[in-house]
Amino acid sequence: MLKICSGKLYFYINRCGFSAVEFYNPKHIDPKAPDGDDGSDLFFRFEKRMK
Repeated sequence: MLKICSGKLYFYINRCGFSAVEFYNPKHIDPKAPDGDDGSDLFFRFEKRMK
């Protein structure tokens, strides 16, 4: 998982071939987050597309 600013999404998705498969936010908290994490961070889970 990568925490990433939205300006770099283009690079990871279009240039590096990753797919954003999940978006974590306060309403969709990462189930693997450590205890005490309030879910206030916004981040994506990426997977690499293999051709």
